[in-house]
Amino acid sequence: MALLDWITKARKSLDTRKDLNVEAPPAVTATSVEARYDNLGEVARGGMGAILKVVDRNLLRTLAMKVLEPADGQKDDTRRAIFREEGQITAQLDHPNICPVHDFGSDGVGTDFITMKLVRGRTLAEIVHADDYDPSDMRSLRDALNVFLKVCDALAFAHSKGVLHRDLKPENIMVGDFGQVYLMDWGVAKVLPDVEGGVRVSRDGPSATDQPGSIVGTLMYMAPEQARGESATIDVRADVFGLGAILYEILTQIPPYYATSIGELVLMAQGAAWRPPQEVCGTDLLLPPALCSVCEKALSSNREDRFPDVMSLKAAVEEFLVGGLSFPTLNYAVGASIITEGEHGDSAFIIQRGYCRVYKYVAGEMRALADLGPGDVFGETAVFADAPRMATVQAISDVTVQVVTKEVFTKDLGVASSMGAFVRTLATRFVSVDRELRSAQDQLRAMAEATTTMPMTPAEVTSQAPPPPVYADPMPLPPRAASARFDVKAGPQPLEPRTPTQRFRPTSLAAEPSPAPAQTSTSSSPSAEPASSSPLDPASPPPALVAAMARLYGMKLSPEAAARTIVAAAIEAADRLTTPPGPAE
Repeated sequence: MALLDWITKARKSLDTRKDLNVEAPPAVTATSVEARYDNLGEVARGGMGAILKVVDRNLLRTLAMKVLEPADGQKDDTRRAIFREEGQITAQLDHPNICPVHDFGSDGVGTDFITMKLVRGRTLAEIVHADDYDPSDMRSLRDALNVFLKVCDALAFAHSKGVLHRDLKPENIMVGDFGQVYLMDWGVAKVLPDVEGGVRVSRDGPSATDQPGSIVGTLMYMAPEQARGESATIDVRADVFGLGAILYEILTQIPPYYATSIGELVLMAQGAAWRPPQEVCGTDLLLPPALCSVCEKALSSNREDRFPDVMSLKAAVEEFLVGGLSFPTLNYAVGASIITEGEHGDSAFIIQRGYCRVYKYVAGEMRALADLGPGDVFGETAVFADAPRMATVQAISDVTVQVVTKEVFTKDLGVASSMGAFVRTLATRFVSVDRELRSAQDQLRAMAEATTTMPMTPAEVTSQAPPPPVYADPMPLPPRAASARFDVKAGPQPLEPRTPTQRFRPTSLAAEPSPAPAQTSTSSSPSAEPASSSPLDPASPPPALVAAMARLYGMKLSPEAAARTIVAAAIEAADRLTTPPGPAE
């Protein structure tokens, strides 16, 4: 008979069979098993037997052989039925993320075995408990979530074939050396009835693992309905809970339930008594809030509140990964300082809720510069430039901010790339300009004070200019007029206008117009001596400032012309810094 004719006939014969009652496989002799498989030793052991590493002499490939060790009496019959059903279920789940089964049999002395693909690698439990794994690091978390998504694919396929796993945990997920992911151990799987094209098994009646009131699975990861023995009502949402338990351990590195006794563990599982992931980790380990929310929804005690199926859960995790990073959050009460001028920091902030006020040290005193609200960003310049904070930001209402760490900037936002070099350069130049401006303001303030005390040399002016203070404690909020009282609903009101006496402008310069830029001089010698003059006369600036400005401008102007230009610019900049901004448009 031709091969095509044989296949056609076999297919017609199979279609006419309504019930598949496959008998137990015929026993083979111990001699035939030993003749085909070369035992290379035990690689793992479980409650029902061992897993051996064997070589199939016929196909010359290395396999894993799962062996059921014999027991006595009726218990042995039940165990053998469960073992055979595991082999039949797994063999029919043909999916890239489910370990394929090659053979099932029993030797002449009553030892059942299953041969399957030998997976080399680590379990997901070993990965998330390794020393180099950090759930707050997006790179570690992304790698674990990519494994999780492949498990979702395998489980969704099994559900389409009418099979519930019921024992989902990181120990049952194998990750190969080259990125292969396999959902293992289908020993307590439940086969749903009346699923078109679903998996079939060679038994009549319910499975030995599906008896009323029986609790199957691992308590530390179990859905409450499983822990209560409600086997008749268990559906795909029990496995959604199991996936949520795996996600919980990816985030916290511990199972949802942990107790010192079985009785306590059963009660915790029956009541879904797990703690929120961020509460478990505390404030020292900041987890992504969006992913924590996904995990908590999957772990809902009421199954109607969970994701309706595996693919919905998978879509939520993918949205977290693809839709953008989700940063941890911190809350601040009104009056709290979030960042302080002069301190070093390794994080920037995005305001989610509430309002903040920016203060800056200007000419010897703190001045309010601007109000910030939801969506505004602050603190990024110091992170990019690796420099001290350039301003103080205080909460003027209760505030929630997202925290973007320096590590996220470099690893996940690409600041370590070539484009990031431009960002860092711009930030560094901005910080340098701010320092130069602050230095000029301090010198001008010192010279203004000198006119009311006693004359000082330029060297004394420079040496006595006070450094900017570092405020370790929150500053008291400035008094506000009754009409400008802060309203959370309306947002921040415009800052109060200051009187002319509050604005920084030396009295001897107050009436002077800003000098026009000087024309380029033919004299560019660094040894040119400036003319003697009053220290505050813009037409003839002090010698120390003349020399400094000449170096700053690279001798493109004469020292005197450069100094006159920078003094005018410093006065104008100081005016702008100390003049409150108008209402936001």
